[in-house]
Amino acid sequence: MSYCEILARTYPSRKVLYWSAEGAGDWKLYFRNECPYNMSDLIYCMLMEGLGDMGEYLREVAVGQENGVYFIRPCHSFQDLNSLTENELYQLLLVLTGYFDTVICDMNTAFESVNRWILRYCGQRFYLFNESPGGILKMQEYIDGLKKRGEEEEFLGERSAFLYVGGKGNDGAEKTAIRGYNPRAILPWCNRLFRENNGRLQMRQDNSYYERIRQLVQ
Repeated sequence: MSYCEILARTYPSRKVLYWSAEGAGDWKLYFRNECPYNMSDLIYCMLMEGLGDMGEYLREVAVGQENGVYFIRPCHSFQDLNSLTENELYQLLLVLTGYFDTVICDMNTAFESVNRWILRYCGQRFYLFNESPGGILKMQEYIDGLKKRGEEEEFLGERSAFLYVGGKGNDGAEKTAIRGYNPRAILPWCNRLFRENNGRLQMRQDNSYYERIRQLVQ
């Protein structure tokens, strides 16, 4: 989320979309979107009418935020996305990347079919894990699963980067490898990442976490 915001602020001429593929119900805490339609409706239109000119639909469902980021309400259900075939998912990616300059997809490591395809076709993959035992274990299990299926090179190759959240944010002695992979960067943990603004949570810009993300974007 912070990466999207800083990218949009740094390059205001670009259209940056934050795409929540998890379908989390807490999006209203962070985003404003009064449009009655969501990603499920966009997928339906695409399947019924083909690729064509989807710009009209996107202009309606993708609402620009105060920070410059565009946001589409998540699917009614994750299964609306997960029921797509690989070719249909690829068509959806073409629709989104044909309209937006940058699409940031936020998803978890539950390796459903659609997650695998998104990771396969994306230009860059960022894997975030934190310093908690649960966070480290979750990422270890994800890497181990890829190794067992022989997919380590495909999904953890040159287009992938690990980001470690915790510590002081130094790139030196505190760097923590996970299953032999060194994080590209350390993101310092801050207790107060957001502040309330007109009933929604807004990313604070006066902390070391925001500044570290800004450095990565630049």
